[in-house]
Amino acid sequence: MSSDETALLRGHPDELAALIQRLQETEQRIAEITAGQVDAVLTSSGKPHLLQSAQQSLHRREVEQRELASVQTAVLNAMPAHIALLDSQANIVAVNEAWRRFAQGNGFAGDASGLGDNYLDACRDSPDVMQGIRDVLSGERPRFAMEYPCHAPGEKRWFRLITTPVVEADRQGALVMHVDITDLHQALRRLVRGEKRIARSEERFRLVARASSDAIWDWDVKRDRLWRCGGLGDRSGGGGDELESSLADWVDRVHPEDKARLTAGLERTVHGNALTWKDEYRFILTTGHEVRLKWRGYVMRDANGVAYRVVGGTTDVTRERAADQRLAEQAALLDEARDAILVRKLDHTVAFWNRSAERLYGWTASEAMGRSVAVLLYDEPTAFLSATEQVLAHGEWSGELSQICKDGSKVVVEGRWTLVCDDNGIPDRILVINTDMTEKKALLAQFLRAQRMEGIGALAGGIAHDLNNVLAPILLSIGLLRQQASDDKTLETLSDIEAAAQRGADMVRQILTYARGSERVYGAIDVDRSVVEIEKIIRDSFPKNIVFVHESGSDIWQIDGDSTELHQVLLNLCVNARDAMPQGGMLRITLENFYIDANYAAMIGSLTQGRHVRISVTDTGMGMPAKVMRQIFDPFYTTKAVGSGTGLGLATVESIVRSHAGTISVESKPGAGTTFNVFLPASASARVEPDMAEERALARGCDELILVVDDESAIRSVTQQTLEAFGYRVITAENGADAIAIFALRKDEIAVVLTDMTMPIMDGPTTIRVLRRMDPELIVIATSGSAKAGERVNVAGLGADHFLAKPFTTQALLDMLELILAKRR
Repeated sequence: MSSDETALLRGHPDELAALIQRLQETEQRIAEITAGQVDAVLTSSGKPHLLQSAQQSLHRREVEQRELASVQTAVLNAMPAHIALLDSQANIVAVNEAWRRFAQGNGFAGDASGLGDNYLDACRDSPDVMQGIRDVLSGERPRFAMEYPCHAPGEKRWFRLITTPVVEADRQGALVMHVDITDLHQALRRLVRGEKRIARSEERFRLVARASSDAIWDWDVKRDRLWRCGGLGDRSGGGGDELESSLADWVDRVHPEDKARLTAGLERTVHGNALTWKDEYRFILTTGHEVRLKWRGYVMRDANGVAYRVVGGTTDVTRERAADQRLAEQAALLDEARDAILVRKLDHTVAFWNRSAERLYGWTASEAMGRSVAVLLYDEPTAFLSATEQVLAHGEWSGELSQICKDGSKVVVEGRWTLVCDDNGIPDRILVINTDMTEKKALLAQFLRAQRMEGIGALAGGIAHDLNNVLAPILLSIGLLRQQASDDKTLETLSDIEAAAQRGADMVRQILTYARGSERVYGAIDVDRSVVEIEKIIRDSFPKNIVFVHESGSDIWQIDGDSTELHQVLLNLCVNARDAMPQGGMLRITLENFYIDANYAAMIGSLTQGRHVRISVTDTGMGMPAKVMRQIFDPFYTTKAVGSGTGLGLATVESIVRSHAGTISVESKPGAGTTFNVFLPASASARVEPDMAEERALARGCDELILVVDDESAIRSVTQQTLEAFGYRVITAENGADAIAIFALRKDEIAVVLTDMTMPIMDGPTTIRVLRRMDPELIVIATSGSAKAGERVNVAGLGADHFLAKPFTTQALLDMLELILAKRR
């Protein structure tokens, strides 16, 4: 191919197409003229050589143009902006995929892309946009851009319109892009709002700093720039409310004697690892006056722990320290006062504490200073807070308060409080003068108790007189009856009666002993037998959910003392144990011989060396804290509810034990039960009081079968022996279930059922109901240790025929059986 042909093929595709057309026309004319005689210009295929080369070149250029167009289309479709290509008349000739998605998402009808539409028609509501696009198409403006909102339902969006010219050959067009700048726009709005908030915050901070009596400061450690605002104002030097200087400029105004300490402390804080710093020093104002400043700072550190900033506040405490100085000067005089004098701030912290306060409360001045009196002197601050309200409202207050000392003891003080104001008349502190009234109160209480005991003594004397009038004929009659009796059983019965009457007389004498202090009657006492007597009372009167255990060593020594008083000691301790176990538990009395040597006696202090009997009363109840244990032996002290205790039980116990040359101690922990240990000196005497025997009656049965139902084996046994001794046959059951089983087998033989009302497994009322269903004609006698009127009505309602209150005598039982069975014999 010639160079001319090559150059021709490099022409524009449109030019090549026109050339090919002309060549084809030339070829046809040559063929018509030569009639196929000009073969030299044809190729082997019969086509003109030049025409074939031009067609091949045109094909290659078309392929390249299509590939380029494909790449350009892919790039435009990959861009997130909405892009449209306009021709010189602003008609839309091409759009990218983002443009199509946006149009479809906003519900445009028809051809959503808008191809073929004039773009300016869509901009008629925005003249500025129309003019800008026209200027770009005409070449008057190289570029047009603007921002506008385009909100969708439920969503706010902003776009940026960018229009740039597109030139191809002699044709002019434009490229329109809509870029979504919603995130950017919202971020800018947040930034603007944040800057406004910061500006407002800074303004508020400046106002607060100016209004505050404290100075706010900020030290840039790396730049050594100290910014200060408010507080001292321009009195500290520099002029204005906001000052900025180096730290050294500020330290130069510090009193020479405080400068080294201030600098060293601040450097240790900054170069160490502390996060806070505080100090107090003297500062020289520009006026030449000296003030005392209290600095507090917070150290800010980077990730490596290096301090880069310290911020904090400065308080002028000049007046406060002057007031402290005046108080200190007056303290020397106040220390000589006998009353406890203290000064406390309005936050209740102690600012002054004289020596009398040290003596009264046990806290030294150094221990009390800075601590809250509400915590220091009150375990229950209600009265204290009420008095504080009064003194703040009226300027003064006086009255009595109960307070606690360092060792936990209580004192009663008569307080006189006065509100103290500063130089500006603002309440600042409270002056407290407390007079110890504890001893006076104790004397008054003793006097009142003495009067009460005098009244009790007079009442006891009257009661004792009446009881002795009742007991005297009984005891006198026994002597006459002994002369008339001849059989041993009668004499034994009379002895039992005499012993019971004598026990009553002893109880009367004990009342007089406690109320009037009359003399005791001492003798040898078998402690083990006394516990057995107490055991009977416990089993009969204490709740069934309390288990009693009596543990005694062999050959327990006797003691010298008053048997009635020992009986009272044991009973009081057992009653206390019962009250400590409202839900039931175990009550244990342990007796053991105990020899106290010199070392043990020295440790106890109130015991002598030698043989003793130790009586331990242990319960598994709620226990008590140490605070209660320190007071349980105090007269009239009780932890029981009002009306449930007099507070004299343990005081009486301790008094009796000490009068017998013994001692009593207590061991207890909350939730772990309590043990009282009583030590009494042993005696060589062997005298023992006579045993008690059961009463008997004369009425006899006629071989009737009686079913006795009771959970107490002793009661079953004694009742069976008594009835059998007087002509009855007896069968026993320890609960209602056993009784029903026995009655089902022998109901035709059983004449009477004698049943207790309180039993385990099946109680008395249930047993009676079942027995009545089995035999409506059955005779039932109900017995109970709680002979209440209401309970009797309930028994009658269950169908019982008769009721016997425990403890009943043999005569009462036999008389009732005789009354019931005599009608059937």
